[in-house]
Amino acid sequence: METVDKRQRALLAQPPAPPPAEDAADPVAAVFGNVDLLREILLLLDAPSRLIRAALVSTRWHDAARDPAFLRRFRARCPPALLGFFAAFGQGTLWPLAAPQPKVDVVRFVPLPHPPELDGAARLVGATFNGGAPTDLVVGCRNGRVLVKHGGRHGKKYSVRTPLRSVALGSVIRRPASFPSRDLITQGVPFAQVELIPFPGAGGDPRDADASTLSAFGETIMMPSRFDSTMGKFIQQVVYVRRQTRGWATHVSPPLELPVPVVFHREPCSLLVGGRWLCMTTVLGCIVVFDLATETFSVVSFPDGVTVSCVELDILDHTLARAGDTGIYLVHAKGVELHVWFRRMDGGAAGIWERVETVYLPMLFGDLVAMKIWDYLVSRNAKLVDVDHFYVWDLEYGVEVHDVVGDDAEFVFLTVAKHGPVFLLDVKKRKVEKVLQTCGDGRQLCGISAFMMPWPPVFPALSQRG
Repeated sequence: METVDKRQRALLAQPPAPPPAEDAADPVAAVFGNVDLLREILLLLDAPSRLIRAALVSTRWHDAARDPAFLRRFRARCPPALLGFFAAFGQGTLWPLAAPQPKVDVVRFVPLPHPPELDGAARLVGATFNGGAPTDLVVGCRNGRVLVKHGGRHGKKYSVRTPLRSVALGSVIRRPASFPSRDLITQGVPFAQVELIPFPGAGGDPRDADASTLSAFGETIMMPSRFDSTMGKFIQQVVYVRRQTRGWATHVSPPLELPVPVVFHREPCSLLVGGRWLCMTTVLGCIVVFDLATETFSVVSFPDGVTVSCVELDILDHTLARAGDTGIYLVHAKGVELHVWFRRMDGGAAGIWERVETVYLPMLFGDLVAMKIWDYLVSRNAKLVDVDHFYVWDLEYGVEVHDVVGDDAEFVFLTVAKHGPVFLLDVKKRKVEKVLQTCGDGRQLCGISAFMMPWPPVFPALSQRG
């Protein structure tokens, strides 16, 4: 009897037998079969490349990852990576104004620190551009596509390159005539030119209303036409627009009265924003706006109290950035602080500037920049030359804001002191790193263009359903 009791107790102590395999799989199927729950799990991935690999599991996963609403949420949590930037170097002088611009003799792709899965992408971009023709100038990048002007700054041809995709290069686009008809230009009023070129697929941002039809790359050139000093606060804006199916169209504004005198800066920042496709060009203290929908021009003033600066009329302390399709950011270096201003361009609070970020640069840079430079910037106000609402810097010191800022002003490239190294400042994370040391062979930095990973990710097609 005792032996039987022991056997019974032993049987009771044993764990229950596992359920059949199909029953154990039910909870897993319940999780991954629920599309809403599956998307919440996919949101935990920390890189678009991992999202692409997850999409290859099955058609259900593939469809969940490609859903536009899901991609908007994923982008907000994990934005496209800044893979690197193009740096153009040349020889020549930028001063005086009548002197020719520097001759660009090399464009180099500089990769930035990135996760290992992006090593291949960095190699592809470097192999495409490093060692290219000296006369090929990168004038803009967006969504993995690079706009190249052939023949240097004054070249008359463009092409589009897609280094991360095995597709043919974009067709070469003829540039319009250098100057508009004389009967469209008012005698004695300076004018600025900007070229807006079709860039298929370069938008790719679900926040853009019509990103696939026209994208915002071009240049602006200030040209005096027998300049009349009495017309010092007037300008005419010339906009060349090339559509996908139509040729070049020329739009010339009437003389626009500006809140500040015209300063002959060769290449102010220009960008397109929103479904109305507003083209904005800084003119050292204000913004000239061209509405492509209505083909009308207007002028937007800078925030009250913002006084912008320049060095040799070429190096600026401010630039613009897109804020999705709703507005713009003005990034402005004032002394030892970096200010970020936001302005809506649609309804509601349109017309009101709001300062949304203030970055104290000496604390952020630490030992990267000598403290004596910051001390000089603090005390230099007495040495600035006030030229009616803008300042001409001391030629050796100042914070230069390069004309390349991430969407939503997420990052900005800066140079502290003339011919100093280039720094990358992450505005949101408050982190800074030196990314480029200037050349010691007499060549000067002529421009920077950032290369972001494309968005949305390109999902491979699945051969079978599952």
